[in-house]
Amino acid sequence: MFRIYQNVQDWPAVRRSGVEYCWVKATNGTRIAFANNAARTPAPADPTVAGARSVGIAPGLYGYALPGDPIAQADVLAAEVIRLGCRGPGTLPPALDLEEPGTKSADFGVRFLRRLQERIGQQRVAIYMSASWAAELRPDRWDVPGLVIWIASYGSNSGGRGAIPYYVGRTDVHQFTSEGLHLVRGITSSGLDVNESDIALSTLLGGEDDDMFTDNDRAKLDRLNAFLAESANAPGGQTLHDAIWRNGDALARVLAGQSAQNEVLAQVAQNPEITADALGDRIDTAVARATAGLAEELTARLLAHVAPAMVAVLGEHAADQAGRVVDELSRRLHDDGQEAADTTTERTTA
Repeated sequence: MFRIYQNVQDWPAVRRSGVEYCWVKATNGTRIAFANNAARTPAPADPTVAGARSVGIAPGLYGYALPGDPIAQADVLAAEVIRLGCRGPGTLPPALDLEEPGTKSADFGVRFLRRLQERIGQQRVAIYMSASWAAELRPDRWDVPGLVIWIASYGSNSGGRGAIPYYVGRTDVHQFTSEGLHLVRGITSSGLDVNESDIALSTLLGGEDDDMFTDNDRAKLDRLNAFLAESANAPGGQTLHDAIWRNGDALARVLAGQSAQNEVLAQVAQNPEITADALGDRIDTAVARATAGLAEELTARLLAHVAPAMVAVLGEHAADQAGRVVDELSRRLHDDGQEAADTTTERTTA
């Protein structure tokens, strides 16, 4: 991690030292981070981020928390993350730095990180704290999906990496020294924080995509819920929006025992990018579960509702794809019915 007040003289030398990523200080509370001087002159992270990128070092931003409103502080960090393009694949998760007296609270951390996730539209966010704070706050137990846990524990602080005391939870990144200048060339500073990742770099940098529900995704689910509220009541008094948002992986179980229509719509809701062929396969399974006496009714209901549901989820631009799905569904239902009729005839004449 290179702080903005450290003098990076030679970025290629830094990269040749084996550095693959760096977190850059971006904010102090609700202000842009300031340089290390008495005047506290604002010092945006732009040049450090640009320097890192120029040699293939993956950048990330962090915000230093101060006592106060965690939501307001998260908004300031999120704005810098978006402005500098430090989100998405190839970047470190933006991090909350908890070390200031008055911020030692799991509630503060969770509220900040959830707000940050919402504002930047990705799950990957990080929490930084000392091992002693982590032992007390247990960030590995926080309800923040996608959280990267970054622990500072220096041991003898001689530049080597040792075990992490006190904290027994998960550690994804270990900041193992603040005296790492002998490990990295090209930097002039009174000290240098050096980290080592305990997870694959591709995982730390986000892989190919991020599965965070964005505000746009949530709006799509709201539209789907409104549509289904008119055409099919959700089971047990629970809205499908709640079922999807809170129990996405268990949605099929929530809808178990309902009609094939509800089951198929659940598949669409769980995976808005589902292809026509994949949906057709799942429709086969759904229809097979329905009783034979409902076949004609289900055919009419499915053909009437699947296309509007897909458009409600995916938007008007998906109308053509929705039409193809309906055509595929109609063909499959017809073929299933014909196959069942043929089987019945064979059994009768045998």
